[in-house]
Amino acid sequence: MPLPGGADERHQPIGHFGPLRAYIFDPYSIDVMKIDRAFPADIEDVRFLIQGGHIDLATLERCVADVAGRYEEAADLWRHFAEMRRGL
Repeated sequence: MPLPGGADERHQPIGHFGPLRAYIFDPYSIDVMKIDRAFPADIEDVRFLIQGGHIDLATLERCVADVAGRYEEAADLWRHFAEMRRGL
């Protein structure tokens, strides 16, 4: 699965551990992967992040569209996204 454009710019810092600065990988890339996999727990994770204001639904949809344009299983990705969105 390709990453959405800009993934390398959306890493988020999570803390310092001595001289080491730690980041979480792009949350939108992670969520697109979770939507594609479509396990119930993954879909609930994505919904939780949207409802909690941690990720933006419109930005997530743009990321899904970006990936779908370069992904062989785009129809499944869009179907899973639509199902996730209905549950919001």
